[in-house]
Amino acid sequence: MTEKEKRELHEAVTRASEQWRQRPREERREIMKNAGILDENGQLAARYRGEDAPYEPAKKAAS
Repeated sequence: MTEKEKRELHEAVTRASEQWRQRPREERREIMKNAGILDENGQLAARYRGEDAPYEPAKKAAS
C-alpha cells in the first residue's frame, strides 16, 4: 500500500467515524442491534464477548 493510499484510507475512516458520532445515540444503538452487534437488551452480543453462542445471522435493516 502506497503512502497516498494509506493517507486516503485514514481520511475515509476518519470521515466515517465522524459521521457515526454525529448520529443520535438511539439510532446508533438500533443500527448495532440490526447488525447483531448488540443483543435485545442493548448489551454486547455474546459472540463479541468471547462467549460460546450459536451463530445468529444479523437482521437486515429493511426487515
